[in-house]
Amino acid sequence: MQGATGEDRDDDPVLSSSDCHVHYIGEFISLSHARNLLLDKIFVSGCLENAVVCFPDDDAWYPDQTLLNIVHRFEQTPLLDLWVCCSGPSPKWANSQEPVPLRVQPLLSNGTSNTIFLRGSLVRSVGFFDENLGLGTPAKSGEDTDYALRAFQQARCSVFLDSVVIGHRAFDQRDRIVYFSGALFAIARHASRVRGGLVALGRKCFIGCLWGIIGQMPLSELAKSLWKAMTILRTKRL
Repeated sequence: MQGATGEDRDDDPVLSSSDCHVHYIGEFISLSHARNLLLDKIFVSGCLENAVVCFPDDDAWYPDQTLLNIVHRFEQTPLLDLWVCCSGPSPKWANSQEPVPLRVQPLLSNGTSNTIFLRGSLVRSVGFFDENLGLGTPAKSGEDTDYALRAFQQARCSVFLDSVVIGHRAFDQRDRIVYFSGALFAIARHASRVRGGLVALGRKCFIGCLWGIIGQMPLSELAKSLWKAMTILRTKRL
């Protein structure tokens, strides 16, 4: 919890539960840095063995049995390293629907911090979030896209369940515009490394241009983002 102290735990029965380990930071930091602080504690603790890791937002929720069902998928498939699904305001576990092999566009369209689940060994391999990306940085977003793409490249087996099983408010057009640049930078960084990545980058650029043409995104901001994305594509550095 940012901007908080241990005293806040006493007022919340969930936070005071023995099953919930809460870390308090008196200052406000970027989302990627906050996640890295927790990842560092996990790496040191050695508790990643046989673990399944996710990175939920504070406004995400899981219907009953959802997490158990996801963990069961990992237990059933020893080579499964990355599991991705959809999120929305009306989640429901789909027992009759089977996941399919994950491809890059479904990952980019649906893979947020709420909807990616990784085997512990993959988390250790992928490492930390890039602190140049994410809420609280100039990029404003993209840290989960970058992390998901890195995980996708290293995973032995990745699958996608095309069903809304994680609860989260619906994204509106304003969210997508605010988050455009960070996601674009993350895609550009990995576009030449993943199958379909260059097509996905072209698609993202086209969407941004369309928003600029119809006046939903300032042309100056769009041009700056596209120029930086092309530089990232060439150098692979943010």
